[in-house]
Amino acid sequence: MLVELEIENLALVNRLRIPFTDGLNALTGETGAGKTLVLRAIELLLGDRADRHELRTGTDHCRVAALVRVPARLRETVAPLLEPASLDDDGELVLSRTIGADGKSRCHANGRLVPLATLKAVGTRVFERIGQGEAVALEAPAERARLLDAFGGSSAERQAYVDALSHARALAAEAERLASSTAERQRRLDFLRFQNDEIAAVDPKPGELAELERRMAILDRAQAISTLTQEAVFALNDADGSIVEQLGRFAHRAGELADAGLLEPARAALERALTELEEAIAAFRAAANSAELDPREADGVERRLSDVRRLLDRYGGDEATLEARRSEIARELDDVEHADSRRDDIARELAEADAALAAAGAALRSAREKSGKKLAEAVKARLRELGMEQARFTVTQTPHDGKTALERARPHGLATVEFMLAANPGHDAQPLSRVASGGENARIALALQSALGQALDVPVLVFDEIESGIGARLGEALGSVLRRLADGRQVLVVTHLAPVAAFARAHLRVEKRVVGGVGETFVHALSAAEREVELAAMMRGRTASDVTRREARQLLDRASGADA
Repeated sequence: MLVELEIENLALVNRLRIPFTDGLNALTGETGAGKTLVLRAIELLLGDRADRHELRTGTDHCRVAALVRVPARLRETVAPLLEPASLDDDGELVLSRTIGADGKSRCHANGRLVPLATLKAVGTRVFERIGQGEAVALEAPAERARLLDAFGGSSAERQAYVDALSHARALAAEAERLASSTAERQRRLDFLRFQNDEIAAVDPKPGELAELERRMAILDRAQAISTLTQEAVFALNDADGSIVEQLGRFAHRAGELADAGLLEPARAALERALTELEEAIAAFRAAANSAELDPREADGVERRLSDVRRLLDRYGGDEATLEARRSEIARELDDVEHADSRRDDIARELAEADAALAAAGAALRSAREKSGKKLAEAVKARLRELGMEQARFTVTQTPHDGKTALERARPHGLATVEFMLAANPGHDAQPLSRVASGGENARIALALQSALGQALDVPVLVFDEIESGIGARLGEALGSVLRRLADGRQVLVVTHLAPVAAFARAHLRVEKRVVGGVGETFVHALSAAEREVELAAMMRGRTASDVTRREARQLLDRASGADA
């Protein structure tokens, strides 16, 4: 629901903070007071085009913001639309839009900067506005079908149809791939075989590239390693007076004097050094053996390294990636080589899937026919309450063209759901969006939305001067329908009709005052006593008598009694 709306520097508005409640909220006030500015603020939050001329005179920006509490049933739907912003744990969301003098906007959701498209996407899931001269919503066939299914409880039939369509489309895509020309398949087959043979010819093992590079590095420096080894072994061990010989002599002499105790640490250290030197000499000799230069080995390693590198450069990745590609090639080779038999299998499976899709579509259409009749009766009953006794509302389904079920299929079904209306006697029924206008349009939308009930999951509905063409006689009926529609959701209505306002749970009066020589719009939440005064003024003008006040009080009592 809309918890609070803030407006700053929008036309006649200097700064307003307007609280709302759940249920039915009525906005009233004299013509020109600024009621439409409240609705305009909501429109801007829904992403409507901004006009810099809407800024209050003498200001360089205007700002609108709304605190919205998203119901639990919609949070999983709304949350992904908000990224990078997010919903609070309790579903509260602050949407804001600032419009500069250059007409450009900055939009925020819970304090995070977001694109205007985000406000529009979130707003259309939370708000729906119906006003005079606007087309009734539900122009998208998929939306009409969704609402009809929700109204009739045919979610199982709808899901069965969606599953059947998904399966049939997957098979059709595979059949199309297999139906490519023989020449193209042969080219593909030749290419795959070439790739398979090229990889098989080299057949690199896991980790082989690293091992080859290590071995090549050794072979590249074999001469230097051999020279260093010879010099080291000679100096350390083989030369007259080598380091090993000298260390051994000193260790022996220190041992002879060990009984004095002073040279024992030195002798022990020399023994350890001799042991380390022997290990070093052995390591040098082992390295010399490993690095022994064999021109044939070097050539072989170099060729192998070149082959492996070339293969990996061509196919990317490492040896594991290459092996995975080889497996993919093998699978595709099998598919292409057996394309003819697989094509026959797919054709049979596709025919079966198309029959299943046709059956699922027929079941869904049958369920919608039953739901459509129930919805039509409910809408007609609401229209009679709203003074449109002669209106005829029906739900039709027009099959799509196509020889197969798959050709006729759309995401929402095998037929287009249409809401049809003949608003006046002697006229043929036409799609709902083309037959209504002005307040009649709003009444039709109200009747439809009231009939749909909880199937219409938009939590906030906004009506603008819905009573056009309705007098006081039907005003209470209109208010009663609005009150019922507001059960479980929030409804905002701008009205000049006292009986409509009387049914509101919260009554807001919009008025214009002159402050400092400049007109300014104010909004005031009315108390029970103030509501009597306002309703009386709506019925008889500001000179309303005590009799009119009593009439207003009786009207409020009747509305309260209807609620009970």
